[in-house]
Amino acid sequence: MNDTIMTLYSLEQEVGHVAKNSHDQGREYLNDPEIEYLLKITKHVVMKIKNQVMERVE
Repeated sequence: MNDTIMTLYSLEQEVGHVAKNSHDQGREYLNDPEIEYLLKITKHVVMKIKNQVMERVE
């Protein structure tokens, strides 16, 4: 798999883990720290993919 696919796959796995953990705890919604964490890692993934695209363009 290329870097972009692996990066997105990792994000998907992490989102799934957080959602499953919340569900296993009997909660219907994510709490604020979980949401902040997911936003942070999503931003990181977007920046990583953006950098990969920029490297290909150069």
